[in-house]
Amino acid sequence: MKKKCSAYSQSNVNYTAIDPSKASKWKGKSSARDVSIIELKVGKLLEACGYKRSVQYIPRLYSHNVFFRVWIFLEHSVLYIIKKASIYGWILTVQHVFSRRLPFSSLRTKIQKKIDQITNENLK
Repeated sequence: MKKKCSAYSQSNVNYTAIDPSKASKWKGKSSARDVSIIELKVGKLLEACGYKRSVQYIPRLYSHNVFFRVWIFLEHSVLYIIKKASIYGWILTVQHVFSRRLPFSSLRTKIQKKIDQITNENLK
């Protein structure tokens, strides 16, 4: 028996059912490492929707290796800071990071208001 690919029945949604032929479309823009991690985490659900894994045996190296987890954390942190700096500028980004860790609530509020103002301007 084939498992359902969605938590909702088709009568409750206004979009078409999942097309299994397009299940692999996302892999073209992802690295081999990212593909293997995603397949490791949600492979069974993807297979239930008609997706074929790129590698049938995926070692559990990524999920249990402490160094890999530290690397992912550092990589994410650096990319997060770079993205914030591209939006708010380096000075405001550094101020925001440190103000969240220091006990100066008035400084934190002032910096957060500047960030909120920039965010609101970008949304308009």
